[in-house]
Amino acid sequence: MLMTACSGQAPLKPTSGSLYNQLGRMDGIDATVERFIFASVRNETLKPAFNGMSVFDYFRLKYNFVQQMCEIAGGPCRYTGRSMIDSHKGLHITLEQFIESGRLFDEAMKKNGVGNKARQAMLQRLGPMQNEIVGQ
Repeated sequence: MLMTACSGQAPLKPTSGSLYNQLGRMDGIDATVERFIFASVRNETLKPAFNGMSVFDYFRLKYNFVQQMCEIAGGPCRYTGRSMIDSHKGLHITLEQFIESGRLFDEAMKKNGVGNKARQAMLQRLGPMQNEIVGQ
């Protein structure tokens, strides 16, 4: 299911060479996030963070993650979900889990045909979230 809903703000127009376009726009971001989440819930290192997640939680997580990745990549969406600290509070995410999630996200982007340069650019934008996620 394509998650095209963005906030009520006027959409921005990404440039043709933008990271958003390199990630495949909304279809590509949606496919990458879905692949990443499915890999994460099956991954022994990350599985504990998903204990007790309902179907509703899955759809909310996916929607918010797609919206956030769209914004981070310079797309037209605006992330309106909770802060990373609030989203990860009580999960006690370890540095090992954070690194593993980055590896799985990179793998998901690669499987969706995202080039190395764009994958590295996206991971560099996500890396600073470590302090807001690890240890919460």
